[in-house]
Amino acid sequence: MENIFNYFTRVKFREEDLPKILNQIIEMYHFSSLKNYHIIETGYEDFNVYLETSHKKYVIKFFSNDRRLDNINHYIKIIEIISKQKYIHIPKVYYHDDRLLGEIDYNGKSIYFYVMEYISGKTIYDLDKNVSLKTMIQIVFDILKYNCINTSLKNYLSLDSAKKNKQYDMWSYENFLQEYQDKKKYLSEDDQNLIKPVVLYYQDMIKRYESYNKKFHSLSVMPPFVSLHNDFISTNIILKNDVPYYIDFSVSSIALNFIDIAIFGCDTVLKKDISSSEYVRYLKIISYILYRVHIMEYNLYPSSVAVQHAIHLLIANYYKVCEGVDAEENEYFLNLGRMGLQYIEKENLLNKPVFNWIKEDNWYLRSELGEESEYSKVREDIIQLGLFEFIEEQIKEYYRLYNRNRDNQNYDKLYPDDLYHKGYDWLYSSIENVSIDGVVMAISFCNDNEWNGTHEENIWTKLNMEALNRGVIMKRVFVYPDNRKSLVLNNKDISRFVHYKGNNLELGFISDTKIKEVLGDSYSKIYPGVLVFNQEIAFIDNNTDPENRGYSVFDKDKILNYYELYDIVKSNCD
Repeated sequence: MENIFNYFTRVKFREEDLPKILNQIIEMYHFSSLKNYHIIETGYEDFNVYLETSHKKYVIKFFSNDRRLDNINHYIKIIEIISKQKYIHIPKVYYHDDRLLGEIDYNGKSIYFYVMEYISGKTIYDLDKNVSLKTMIQIVFDILKYNCINTSLKNYLSLDSAKKNKQYDMWSYENFLQEYQDKKKYLSEDDQNLIKPVVLYYQDMIKRYESYNKKFHSLSVMPPFVSLHNDFISTNIILKNDVPYYIDFSVSSIALNFIDIAIFGCDTVLKKDISSSEYVRYLKIISYILYRVHIMEYNLYPSSVAVQHAIHLLIANYYKVCEGVDAEENEYFLNLGRMGLQYIEKENLLNKPVFNWIKEDNWYLRSELGEESEYSKVREDIIQLGLFEFIEEQIKEYYRLYNRNRDNQNYDKLYPDDLYHKGYDWLYSSIENVSIDGVVMAISFCNDNEWNGTHEENIWTKLNMEALNRGVIMKRVFVYPDNRKSLVLNNKDISRFVHYKGNNLELGFISDTKIKEVLGDSYSKIYPGVLVFNQEIAFIDNNTDPENRGYSVFDKDKILNYYELYDIVKSNCD
């Protein structure tokens, strides 16, 4: 590790003055007398001191010289928000005169710091043994909760002022290409050969995102942006009695929702003395979890992990070659990045889904599953490991929190019902953002579990009406069960379409028996419902499988075929 002299170059005071400064802080916070202290060399960023008094143990985080005051205040705001949430464990923080940010004078200069409790455990980095798979899974769900539920943090990080004060991080996903251009000249030929395919993949991924964003800017097909920690690595996760605590939030930001999971996958998941096949096994289990909670980039997971491996190799190599850093932690990430890329190359995981059932056009919720799918194999592996029930309980808790947070309602519904709610979330934002000249085509089946007056379907109908009123063209056919047309026509939501007076709605009704007759084998293509936006993307419903809410199609020929089937059905309506 760095020697003590190097640590003191980060701050404005000298080593011999540290006891005096600590006693000054003890007096400010009315702590008991100083008993012991030492510098913490791993895990915490900036300059951190373990402080033991006669009654308690603390960590004092002194902010480094290179931080501006606005950046320090930005960091403190993040900690204030995080300390109030209940989704993940972080060290308790201490206030002085109602302020988290502490300030003391040292030779006419302000020293800024804050105080937190000392967690009497070890970082995953410092552990003598590998983390159990169950603990890894717990951390995955902690990350998901932090990313997807913490709206207070997301709202703050979305502010322009927060973005301005965010600290630049050369290790971050978003800065990878810029850092690669600046630092690739320092790589060996072998390392360059490992990283270059990842760079090409990353450049292609950005082009695809930009293309999708431009093409489908009016729809909700882009991956959601969430609040990110951006540094969920082994040095920032402390285990105390197998309970993970998380530290160092200074590079938090808003970005794509898979990045924190990717960071975790390239460090803690790539455990000591692990084989490439075992590593892939863990990636598959995490991909299974991402699949179950509808993180839409699960099919990109191994490739996103590869990007993080490349970042670790690139930046750690730069520090070693150009800055002369020979710290143990830097060597750790250098070797980890290199090994991770070698494993991903060996297992041929780059730019291809882990699961062979994932379709490239699947950006909605999920693709269809076959009985012998890789999904089934991984599920069986999880059962054999005795972790299936644990994962199920974590999924239930995730959705319970997700739904409560979403509408500020006290949802008691659990998985799989909550997948129903989340599926509607995507439809809501899609219909809301269809442009005034857009076209929506739908074939809707009025089964017992559809159009039955639920809160979600009332909202869906309302948003359809708003789309019609702003000029969106809508082509819609309702398929009713035999001899139940009158019930369908009198349905509260469907009747709103019937009574709509505008000429931008093309409406039809057909019985289930008749649509089967006119479509023949093609009936299965549109059952139990198809919804097409702007002839660009089709959402295919699936209400027969509680684990599968539907999937998307981008293929132009398939979408045109849906329109052809619609025309056949419409010409045979009552």
